[in-house]
Amino acid sequence: MAIKNQVLDMTPVGMKFTVLQSGIDTNGKSLDLHWDLLPGCNMKDPLVHIHPNAIETYDILEGEMEFFIKNKWLTAKKGDSLAVPAGVKHAFRNPSDQIVSVFNTHQPAL
Repeated sequence: MAIKNQVLDMTPVGMKFTVLQSGIDTNGKSLDLHWDLLPGCNMKDPLVHIHPNAIETYDILEGEMEFFIKNKWLTAKKGDSLAVPAGVKHAFRNPSDQIVSVFNTHQPAL
């Protein structure tokens, strides 16, 4: 289980997550993360995934990235927000040469 301030360093696949609030901190209401997606991070194959019981939201804080939602790629940039309903397949990637910063939530917490 994730804990507050824990850093999930997955730089070999292009991601670094910091837990802002865990399910314990929010009484299960959400898991809140700060992401840094490194240039070239690509979660398309084979990591298209579904959260059967959680809504996932993304607020782009810096940079530009792409999301795969319902069989379609969408571009999101600084200031944009996206939500993926529970049960919808999705993925993301950073095709740019810049780090992308994202505030991410899962509601309820995973």
